[in-house]
Amino acid sequence: KTLGSKFSVQLWETLPHFLFGMSYFAMLFSDRIISWRYHPEIISGNGQIIEFNSAYHMGADLALLVILSASMLQYVIMAPIHIRLNNVILRLTVTESGKIDSYLKKQYQTLLILSVIASVGVCAVLVFFAPQIKTHLGGTEKSVQILRFAAISNVFLSIFATNGIFAMFLNKI
Repeated sequence: KTLGSKFSVQLWETLPHFLFGMSYFAMLFSDRIISWRYHPEIISGNGQIIEFNSAYHMGADLALLVILSASMLQYVIMAPIHIRLNNVILRLTVTESGKIDSYLKKQYQTLLILSVIASVGVCAVLVFFAPQIKTHLGGTEKSVQILRFAAISNVFLSIFATNGIFAMFLNKI
């Protein structure tokens, strides 16, 4: 006889994932609100309250390349981890169960180090070439400042994503 699922148990088990997703969307929408609020035309009093801020988005959207590079690398590393972990487990005896912990720690360290290297590398390129990006894409000095700030911030966001991905893999949110 199979027990029926209880909604309260499912809600409790998925609550961390729900909070993570809601925080992500709150971050995205707050980004849009900030771009509306600090629009150069609005500050000078010449524009409408909700208007596309191209100077802001040229910098902020281009800085998303930092997260893109880290997330591609994270996917490549984490996609086959179930298979690799299963292969490690098959070769171990009961007394060697501590090797599973060391294997997972090594995988986490590798994931974190490579994610930081990828995101810092892309961030450094974007920060260094920001003035050239301004001339080729038609941005402003504000776009360059936003690009630099957002690229550095996205390095920390990729570290957060690394921790989140590994925590979700272990299902220990």
